[in-house]
Amino acid sequence: MTIRIKCLTTKNKLIEIYQSVDIKFAFVSSKSNGYKQCNDLTKCRDFLHDIIKAHLNKNSVSIWGMEYKYGEYPKIDITTTRLAVYHDKANKCPNKFQNDLEFSVSLINQFEKSMGLDSLSTVEKASNTDKQLWVFTGPNFWMKAPYLISLYTMLIRLGDKRAYLIKHGYDTAIVSDGSIVDMFEWLILNYKYQEDNDIRYLNKITNKLFIIVNNTKRLFFSRRVWYNKYKDTKVAVKNFHDRSGIVSLCSYNTPDEKLNKQFKKLTASSK
Repeated sequence: MTIRIKCLTTKNKLIEIYQSVDIKFAFVSSKSNGYKQCNDLTKCRDFLHDIIKAHLNKNSVSIWGMEYKYGEYPKIDITTTRLAVYHDKANKCPNKFQNDLEFSVSLINQFEKSMGLDSLSTVEKASNTDKQLWVFTGPNFWMKAPYLISLYTMLIRLGDKRAYLIKHGYDTAIVSDGSIVDMFEWLILNYKYQEDNDIRYLNKITNKLFIIVNNTKRLFFSRRVWYNKYKDTKVAVKNFHDRSGIVSLCSYNTPDEKLNKQFKKLTASSK
């Protein structure tokens, strides 16, 4: 059954940096909670790990115009990764956007297969008639650390490069561990729109992606539980926001110095 999302009515004015790809994200609550949009649609992916942290610690967060108040906003579904995705241009070319997102999910699925996850992410168009929304639904693994939800949403954004890859001879229907790395390295060297933030981010993370994939439990499963990377309430909101994404991890610049040293050691031993 196709999901119909009950959209949020708040209109907070978010302060976000320029993104050449105008894709926006919002968490969607569980079926039992009515598939409700849980937060403002946001281009800034860092807001998403802020929201997970507020949910898990049962408190509120407010930063750069985004707010999430536990108990007032619809509850995010921590048992599943479920994100609504929106693009301003999707109304004009929904088929292209659908194809881009199907490429996105194929990238995500390859990482999920590499990690041996029991289920794979899917994407479907929501049945809303007032707004073109798509819904990604996947294993809750991606929610278990801020760096993982950051990687997940980055892979969604990279679907936008599908047409460019096809134009230059890439078969985007064939996705494997090796082809992903080759594809990303080719984009870093050849994508002509070098002001694109996603390409800059790729340049910082591509050579470390499968080190993360192969060591997720060692990196993020601390004290025999997941989600601990959200639990340190001593980390200031802005510090957590700015330094808890996949790029910060790959730059050894997270708020968790123990994690930085651990990951640096792992990457050194993998060379």
